[in-house]
Amino acid sequence: MSKLLALFLVCCAMTFGVTATPAQAGLLGVETVRPFVAFNSTGVLNYNASSRQLTATATLIAVRFNGIELFLPLGSAQMALNVQLRTNGSFYRGVQGHDLVLNGTIDVNDDGIPEYTGILLTAEVRAVGFLDNGETDVFDFRLETTGGSMAGVFGKEIAIILTSEHSSFVGNFCLNFGGGAKGDIGTKSGGDECPRTPGWWEDNRCNWPVSHVNVGGQDYNACEIDNVLDGDLPNGRNSYGNVAARLAKYVIATKFNLLNGAGDPGGLIAILAEADAFLAAHPPGSSLTQAQIDEANAYKDALYDFVTSRPNGCGGCGGGHGGGSGHGGGHDRDDCDERRRRRGC
Repeated sequence: MSKLLALFLVCCAMTFGVTATPAQAGLLGVETVRPFVAFNSTGVLNYNASSRQLTATATLIAVRFNGIELFLPLGSAQMALNVQLRTNGSFYRGVQGHDLVLNGTIDVNDDGIPEYTGILLTAEVRAVGFLDNGETDVFDFRLETTGGSMAGVFGKEIAIILTSEHSSFVGNFCLNFGGGAKGDIGTKSGGDECPRTPGWWEDNRCNWPVSHVNVGGQDYNACEIDNVLDGDLPNGRNSYGNVAARLAKYVIATKFNLLNGAGDPGGLIAILAEADAFLAAHPPGSSLTQAQIDEANAYKDALYDFVTSRPNGCGGCGGGHGGGSGHGGGHDRDDCDERRRRRGC
């Protein structure tokens, strides 16, 4: 027996006792809510005991924003999960690179103008659960969103429920194992942060959850976000009350709220995806027919109701223009303006 192998077995024995017995853990019990992405049984799960890397790759087969329709990705869409585990099945924090990456192209209304493309979602694992159940094992994960064109739709926390068929996992992370991979990735239920208005986000730039956000298939940088929240076009020109620009303002505020931990009160995600589809075809500044104006206003009104809502326990925390004296403040306006000047806005 090599010294390296002997040392590895000793480490396992020290972790679990005298012998390398199976890890004692259970599933996290996370639930996914919309939106969620499904991946099929052609996926592959592998665990390398020497590197302690758990990997899963799979093809994304469908996206659901509401309880009825399934949207098929255009062309190839892929999921890649890469997590480093300890021998007891818990995960290592701070490992370089994204733990989860989704790539692909999604066209919500099938008009040939994709709303979400390229890197759809990136996230970092915050908890891992597992269940050794014979040849069909289950793993679940809680993750924190870090980026991607669909980040603002998924929100702050997501969950993965992964079923591994024909699995060789026996509950022991000192041994290599593998199997199939199918399941879904969705928003984790239970977000309870208070929604906030576009005015609050404009005045509290230092509290933004991200500095880039996808709006109608376009990546807006911090300056463009600030311009739209202020009622202007992304380039800073006067919008003169343009309806598409007003809708973009509420799309940004809604995505910021979801990324900040606010929960979907029901049906919001489908409306948000439809608003993105509208803005992909009619970006801020576009001339609109009366029918298009009515459609944009319907989306805007629904998002307005969300960002100005006060769920139980929120009181008046959403605020409008103000310096962060409500729930979750922390930087005054002058400080944020100074950061804004340094960034060249």
